[in-house]
Amino acid sequence: MQLALDSATMNPVPIATPQQDYLLQHLVSFHNALRSSNITDATSGYPAYIESKTWIDQVILNEFTRNMDAYVRSQYFYKDRDAKINAGPVWDFDLIAGTGRKSGSMANIPIEGWGYEANASRMDASSGGGMGVSGTSDWFLILLKDAAFKSELVARWKSLRGTLLSDAAIAERIDGLTKNLGPAAERNFKKWSILSKAQVPPFDTPTEATWTAQVTYMKTWLQKRAAWLDAQWK
Repeated sequence: MQLALDSATMNPVPIATPQQDYLLQHLVSFHNALRSSNITDATSGYPAYIESKTWIDQVILNEFTRNMDAYVRSQYFYKDRDAKINAGPVWDFDLIAGTGRKSGSMANIPIEGWGYEANASRMDASSGGGMGVSGTSDWFLILLKDAAFKSELVARWKSLRGTLLSDAAIAERIDGLTKNLGPAAERNFKKWSILSKAQVPPFDTPTEATWTAQVTYMKTWLQKRAAWLDAQWK
C-alpha cells in the first residue's frame, strides 16, 4: 500500500497500527537504554539505538550557532527500516548567531555559554518546560554527560574546524550565500524599517545600520563563537 502524507504534519496517512506500536516501543527502549547501568554498551546502551554521528553533528550545529530553540522546538528525528535513529533534518534557525535574547535564562546572544544548559529546563519533562513548551526530552542532556559521546563530539569538532567550519570557510560560505542578495535586502528593509532596531518583539536583534554591516556582524559573531568552542572542546 502506498501511503499519502498529511499536508500539515507530513505524517503518513493512514499510519498502520503495528508500525506505530513498533516505533513507540523502539523509542521507549532507547529512552530506557539511556538510563541503564551501562549506557555505552553496544547491545543494551544507546549505541544500539542511535546513529551517534548524526546526533553529534546536531549538537555541533546548534551550539555553534547558539540556536535558541535547539533541542526543543523543531527537533526532528528519522529512522529507516532496519536502521538506527538519526537526528535531523535540521530546522528552525531564525534565532541564531547574535539574534534572540541578550539576557535571561535562555540568553543566546552572548558568545560564551551552552545552548543545552540554557534550554535544560525546557528539555526536562519534570520541569514543566517554558515559553509554550511543556517539557520535551532530556536525551541530549544525558548524552552530553557521557564521556564516550563527548570524546566523539570533540574529535568531530576539531575535524570540522580544519575544513567546513574553519574561519576562512565560514567567511567564504557567508559571502557566497549573500553576494547576490543585496538588491532584495534593500527592498525588504525599505518596506520593513526594522534594520537597526534593537528589538523586534519579543527578540533582541543587531543594530547595524546597513544590511552589509549586519552580514559582517553575523560573520564575526560566528567566528568568535567558534573560537570560544575551541577553548571548550579541546
